[in-house]
Amino acid sequence: MKTHTLPISAMGFALFLCACDKEAELALRPSVATFPVQTISYSEKGGPQNVAIAFDKPAREAGTLSVVLESDKLDGFTFLPAPEDGIITLQIPQGSEGATIKVIPTDNNILDGTKAVNFVLSNSTRGLQIGSPGRLASTWIDDESPSRINFALERASAMESSSTGSVVTLELSHALPGDGQIEIDFSGNQGVYGTDFTTYPEAENNTLVLPVHAGDAAVSFVINPKNDALFNADRKINFTIKSVSSVFEKGSRSSHEFTITDDELGGRAKSYVTGGGGGWSSKRQVYYALDGSIERVAWETTTPGQTGGEYQYIYNDAGAIEKVIVSSVTYIKYIRENGRIVKAEEYDNGELDQYTLYGYDHMGNIGEAAIHDRQSDGSFVFSLHFVFLYYNDGNLYKKMAYNPNRGGEPVLILVDTYEHYVDGVNPFPMEIIHGQPIQNKLPGTYRHDIGTEVHDYSFSYQFLEGGRPSSRTATGPNVNETTHYEYY
Repeated sequence: MKTHTLPISAMGFALFLCACDKEAELALRPSVATFPVQTISYSEKGGPQNVAIAFDKPAREAGTLSVVLESDKLDGFTFLPAPEDGIITLQIPQGSEGATIKVIPTDNNILDGTKAVNFVLSNSTRGLQIGSPGRLASTWIDDESPSRINFALERASAMESSSTGSVVTLELSHALPGDGQIEIDFSGNQGVYGTDFTTYPEAENNTLVLPVHAGDAAVSFVINPKNDALFNADRKINFTIKSVSSVFEKGSRSSHEFTITDDELGGRAKSYVTGGGGGWSSKRQVYYALDGSIERVAWETTTPGQTGGEYQYIYNDAGAIEKVIVSSVTYIKYIRENGRIVKAEEYDNGELDQYTLYGYDHMGNIGEAAIHDRQSDGSFVFSLHFVFLYYNDGNLYKKMAYNPNRGGEPVLILVDTYEHYVDGVNPFPMEIIHGQPIQNKLPGTYRHDIGTEVHDYSFSYQFLEGGRPSSRTATGPNVNETTHYEYY
């Protein structure tokens, strides 16, 4: 019996030859280089990172692979291998299954933002082929944060005669993570730049520009008050952080109030507030002109309904008081003879409404005041007569008021008596004529006689260093009030 084995053997050999051809073709095909991922993210402080390139099969022969770096922040990194003109050339040994680029980010303690670096597979030698994805987008996150900035103090002050400038400090939450600048605005305030103060560095258009540098832990500028001979009162200047660079973020204390204290006005009476309970109060504040004269006096009374106003003082060329404006429709005009005020005319809506005639005693004090009121027919009637008595030092002793009692003897209406004066300057003395005090010292007692009633009051004082009163307490029938004084 015969067997036929040849065809079977021929078929097996053909299959063997086919398999060998495929293996040979695969062996001869180039290795395909790709990035395993298309995007990746790292932290700047995360240390060295490896960017991997994968081959679909081991490299059949040695060669090179070029990777182009796309970024405008390459100086923030170290690459191994090192690039030349933005291109890294990787040496690929035979049999390699991939390649690696080591990237070392610079942790520079500078707030320079997130950086992006793109890796693009470019050229390859024989045996390597660039596949897809051939581009990797990497993001390197900046680990620094903006420094929070605040004024160290909310307010400060300096005498205008100060020989050294005042340093204003702005505190930072941590060292600056980069260079930048701060703009500080001081427009719309009482002080005038160049007239009342200057700064270092110099300001322009009421704005300070402060340059800062990476690593700075604090920022400051200097205010230099300018001394003058004017009674221009205290001037408050508000410095406000207007804008900051990205290395900063504004804190909660973004303003600083700086007061230039006037040395000419220093110690002069500024204001008082009297409180008597039951909602009753009285306030007064004095404002001075540049030459030191009283310019205006603001007043306010609550009883408990509130009223208020302002007296404006007008002077003649010699500096003597000439007029006091009481309101928009009322003013008092003073008439002088031989240097003394002998008459005060009060006008209301342009019409003379009342006038007062003054007489003087042998010491030059105002000894009497005769008030005349306008009647409905346009005539004036002598309506009230005051008589004033003084101690030898010129302080008021008694004020007596009389009803002229036309056709008969004057009738005494009331008597006010001031006694037991305390040594110390009276910051808000009693006046008959505006600006002319009749109590330069502090009364200790006050008696008010009216009709058959007599009321006695006493005053006690608290003093500041130097002898000026800081407060006065008045006690008497149904009265317990305290007055607080303030000075420039």
